[in-house]
Amino acid sequence: MRLFQVFNLAKDYLILGVMGLVFIGVVYLIFFRKILKNHIEFDIKRVVVFCMLFCYVIVVIGATIFVRPGVYEHANLHLFSSYIEAWNNYSKAYWRNIILNILMFVPMGFLLPLFNDRFKKFYFSFGVSFLFTLGIEVTQYITKRGIFEVDDILNNFLGSVIGYCLIMIILLVVSKEDIKWKSIKLVLCILPIVLIIGAAFKITNDYNTQKFGNLSCNYNYIYDMSNVNLSSDVELNDGNTDKKKVYTSNKRNYGEYNIISQKEAYDRLKSGKFNSYELYNINSIIVRSIELQYKMDSKGFYQPVYQFECTIDGQGRPIFIPALEGVN
Repeated sequence: MRLFQVFNLAKDYLILGVMGLVFIGVVYLIFFRKILKNHIEFDIKRVVVFCMLFCYVIVVIGATIFVRPGVYEHANLHLFSSYIEAWNNYSKAYWRNIILNILMFVPMGFLLPLFNDRFKKFYFSFGVSFLFTLGIEVTQYITKRGIFEVDDILNNFLGSVIGYCLIMIILLVVSKEDIKWKSIKLVLCILPIVLIIGAAFKITNDYNTQKFGNLSCNYNYIYDMSNVNLSSDVELNDGNTDKKKVYTSNKRNYGEYNIISQKEAYDRLKSGKFNSYELYNINSIIVRSIELQYKMDSKGFYQPVYQFECTIDGQGRPIFIPALEGVN
């Protein structure tokens, strides 16, 4: 989802949230004050934070549930698979989805401690954030308006941690707490943010320093092959490691590198190390042929890959296994 689409969704559901607040205000004025003659003293700061939280929750629920059609039927329980997929493709679109899922829950962690002092205790704040994101994922699964993904829960939780740490840093800086305890708490709040930034820097540095780019056809998680009937109609070459050229994007020869054998590539397929491309329930795979092809990686190099022409549950589909030695 692009940023302008996110802003448009936020704008639409923000209006709905404001309308909800107006409705709550009208109910209070008519029912509580005029009929029940019950006047409640409000803390202005808490009322403002409540309004912000209410609108935020409406926007998040609208953007994650109601904007989608009810066509999804699956769950992705593979932790970090979205990160591996983003790494394999290494494109802005994939990383943007992860970053947006993290940023979406920063306001939750930021606003809760401002709403009530109880949420200054991290276990209350994190507990509510976790239950909220879990509720969204479960609702998506039940209503089929999204895929239940553990990575979404992780990313949302990381966002709430960032938001909580940011507001607690601000509150600690302006507080008159003993300098010793304040310093310890500040370090504990700064540490998660530093670790997250450090992890992002390491991913970027590792990618920039490696010789070749990443292949989108590489697997995001190991597929469970225990119930899959796998067979092959071809005789696989189990010879010694061969050498094949790697080309630049303009087809100029870059160099020769070792590749794995056909048998090794088949063993990777057999162990579930292939990109299933959203095939969640595979019953049978029949390998019809295998040949060496070239695919462009994320840095513009053409790398050798084995293309297995297969019949998967009665339909013809290819499976690609990276052929360069050292690419698992």
